[in-house]
Amino acid sequence: MYSRRMVTTMMAVALSLVSALTSAPRAVADEGGKNGRTSLTGAGCGDCHGEFATPSTAVTIEGVSGTSISMSPGETRTFTVVVAHTTQAAAGVGIAVKTTTTGTTDAGTLSPVAGSGLAKKGAELTHSAPKTMVAGAATFSFTYTAPMAEGLVYLRAVGNAVDLDGAETASDVWNWMQPITIDVKATTSVEELGSIVSQKVWPQPLNDATSLFVTGVAPDVYSAVIVNAVGEQLSLGTHQPDGSGMIVFDLSDMQLPKGVYGLILHGSNTTTTSRFVK
Repeated sequence: MYSRRMVTTMMAVALSLVSALTSAPRAVADEGGKNGRTSLTGAGCGDCHGEFATPSTAVTIEGVSGTSISMSPGETRTFTVVVAHTTQAAAGVGIAVKTTTTGTTDAGTLSPVAGSGLAKKGAELTHSAPKTMVAGAATFSFTYTAPMAEGLVYLRAVGNAVDLDGAETASDVWNWMQPITIDVKATTSVEELGSIVSQKVWPQPLNDATSLFVTGVAPDVYSAVIVNAVGEQLSLGTHQPDGSGMIVFDLSDMQLPKGVYGLILHGSNTTTTSRFVK
């Protein structure tokens, strides 16, 4: 038989275990953020912070007005996620690109821009620490390199606006971004460029000139590509127009044969093209 002391001790241990289990948090929050939170059908930030997504926190991509953009296979572009809230002090973020809107298969390569407050976790990006809001918003910049395979991929993000009180509670309010559909598709020929608005390009023909001038370009960061008549592409890197809206491309190291070419400028929310003759 058990003594009264042994019974008392066993009851105390059992009560301690019940107390520990019932008071344990659903998850342990991480000041540096967690990956795997961007699916609209997942938990989001709700197992550490406010339970449900809240529309008072807005998560958007700077310069993207719709929900779809296009990129060429292997193209690299810079994006900025904005997490906004009118009263919270700081924000965190999670960013991913997947093959579906809710799946877990990664597509392409995400990289943080230096000094943007982002860190790589697996194939995804999260904040390295809560970032202070400025005028009600925190921004996180990164680059994305599209996969070489054509098809649709989905840029996804979740943002958490926090009060910096040191507690992960419902006072922190989070929300998902509406996924951005990225249509990864190569231009197959110069003829496909005819229906897209063109910029002014000179000289025409290029002949032996080593610089190609493009005018009337809106302010943005552009990924530039030359495409020939059969769809072969040559990257010119990233460029920004000067104050007059001009970009100058140095072609001195390129041996372009005579022919008709397309110049494609991929901006953050627009793609502009033009033809030039060599």
